[in-house]
Amino acid sequence: MEKRLSWLIFVYINFVLSLDIECEYDIFDNRHAYGDKYRCLVKNDIDIDLPDEVQIESITGDHMSGKSDDNEMHFHISDKNIQYFPRGMQKFYKNLKGIIIWHSQLKEIHQDDLKPYPGLNNLYLSGNGIEIIEDGLFDYNPDIKVIIFENTKLFHISPTAFNNLAKLKTLFFNGNICTNLYSVKNRAVTLKVIKGVKNSCTSLEFLSLRRKLDNLEQISKNLNFANSQIFSQNLINFQELFTASKFASFSPFKQKFQNLIELKITSPTEDSCRSKEIGLETLKHKIDTDLFDTQQNMLKAMDSKIEELETRLTRNIEAILEEKLEKVMINVNKLIAMI
Repeated sequence: MEKRLSWLIFVYINFVLSLDIECEYDIFDNRHAYGDKYRCLVKNDIDIDLPDEVQIESITGDHMSGKSDDNEMHFHISDKNIQYFPRGMQKFYKNLKGIIIWHSQLKEIHQDDLKPYPGLNNLYLSGNGIEIIEDGLFDYNPDIKVIIFENTKLFHISPTAFNNLAKLKTLFFNGNICTNLYSVKNRAVTLKVIKGVKNSCTSLEFLSLRRKLDNLEQISKNLNFANSQIFSQNLINFQELFTASKFASFSPFKQKFQNLIELKITSPTEDSCRSKEIGLETLKHKIDTDLFDTQQNMLKAMDSKIEELETRLTRNIEAILEEKLEKVMINVNKLIAMI
């Protein structure tokens, strides 16, 4: 296990990367969008290539006449290096209605990314590298009417991701790995698209990994030495499956797995009633030591048993030989008497 988990041991430095945004304000020319189409189009070069949280520190730019930050608006990033979702737009735009990140290498999108925008109507994420739509992604965005994941790399979409979106009318999945379906401002067609996506984009491998991870988390809530060996072995098995799967880069799985590895287990010491905390690696060492001791004790017991059997067998042989020898001597004495 030491070799298998060594790559996960690292020193984590928590920092927040700040972004300064330069906006060009105009009207968003898109026929699918709902609401006021006033937008901030990001003009300066920005990079988010680390998974650490990135916060927008400032937004500058001249508003169009009669407009302000409080207007309904869209925040638009296009053709940038935005591998991870920028945070903090809600500090500047309290009534944000649309988020557009186009052709900007976005790798993933999570519930926490969208949670600050309960009034979101429009989400455009076309031309990125998103592979997974996770369960509960839109739980905090019940007013969404337009979702566009056109020409991304989706191969897993949670079958329950759209359950609470009663206002959703436009849904684009064309140009993806697992589906090519879309609907335009038609609720009935949208429901058919969602049904089709459930059939073609629900990965059983993903669901299996999630169930195994949920089970590990459940065990970890009551982790002690009584169940630690089972937990340890299941964690090793999960790591093997996870790293070999196409979901190995999925951040929520990686983070939960890391948290499980770093768990502390409380157990009594051998020489006192006070407790100490030990990590998973120490636990593994103890399990290995206990296993070795058990093996040695079994070998000693076997040696003792074999020795006991050898002694009994020797005694039996000696008794048989003594009995045979006694009979031989009786017969010899009879022959001598006859002579």
